[in-house]
Amino acid sequence: MENQIGNAYLSSAIDELVNTLGIKEQVEYQDLVPLLRKDIKLCVKKIASVLGLPIDINVQYISARYDKDNSVKFQTSDLARTDSAGRGRESITAQVTIPTNLPMFGTSSLVDFPIHVRVSENCSYWSQAFMAVMAHELSHILLYSLCHPQKNNEIYTDLTAMILGFGSIMENGRKQTEYAASGNATTTTTYGYLNDAQFAFASGRVKDILNQRKRHKDRLLTLIVEVKKQRSSCRKGLCLFKEFLEHLDKNQNRKIKKQDIQKIVNFHSPGYTAAWELILSDSRRCLQEADVFVGGIFHYTEATVETLQKLAKKLEPFDDGFRHGLPRLNADLKVLKKNVGLIVRIKTALRNKQKGKK
Repeated sequence: MENQIGNAYLSSAIDELVNTLGIKEQVEYQDLVPLLRKDIKLCVKKIASVLGLPIDINVQYISARYDKDNSVKFQTSDLARTDSAGRGRESITAQVTIPTNLPMFGTSSLVDFPIHVRVSENCSYWSQAFMAVMAHELSHILLYSLCHPQKNNEIYTDLTAMILGFGSIMENGRKQTEYAASGNATTTTTYGYLNDAQFAFASGRVKDILNQRKRHKDRLLTLIVEVKKQRSSCRKGLCLFKEFLEHLDKNQNRKIKKQDIQKIVNFHSPGYTAAWELILSDSRRCLQEADVFVGGIFHYTEATVETLQKLAKKLEPFDDGFRHGLPRLNADLKVLKKNVGLIVRIKTALRNKQKGKK
């Protein structure tokens, strides 16, 4: 019978799960296909890993058409909840056995803990449907390992898989249609426990939350790129500043333009370049910290978002500092360029170009 849950229930459940589990970027279907073709166990284990389960997987294959006398039976029905023809013929069947001694999530005992998975032999034929079914079934394991109060709730289990990266795969794999030789559809099988309207609402809500949290990473990545670009300009400019100033010191007989004499005298003041050197040093450390953190981020918990915000705030002063400091450096550099002459500028540019190639 069709479930009667409303959007308010779904929204509340999604918020609760995201607050507990965080939310992940979507898994690419094409990243899982090679594993499925090579070894179904590898594919299932990867799905488990994305869900945060460091478990081992034992796969047992069951005939897609087993009869009543078959000695190996599934203990639960498959996830082909609806069938336009009123039957589940040729549907993908999957069952994950939940052990009574399943370790708690986050404990060392869960690492390589054996989980037994039964799948029908036709599971790779409808690959996205199979991945969607396995994401649902393994989400049961996750919720059980967390002792979640809704661990037996099929709606919560579907939503868990969606927020932890399998929303797109479930969207594309939840309906599979068989076609006759004539090209006409004969059977459409729907996997999962949400009807079309419910799935559309839940999918939209999950995408909205993911986009909201991902913006913080995008903001940090934009800052990293911009600060790196400005830092590179500052570093190159400061090197040229020092080279040109050194050249003038070694060639004191060279005539200096009258309007530039006092400026060049000021360039020799103690600590004149200290501010640029300090921002280059401090920004390097901050960039390294931000790069290391943001490089592996695809899972957004509240703590992750908070760290992304903190790193962005640490980089913002450097962005502002370079924007104000670079024009002054370039102006000073322009003064030196006028006085060292064209030949020196060309030789310096060629020398620095050769350094860059090494």
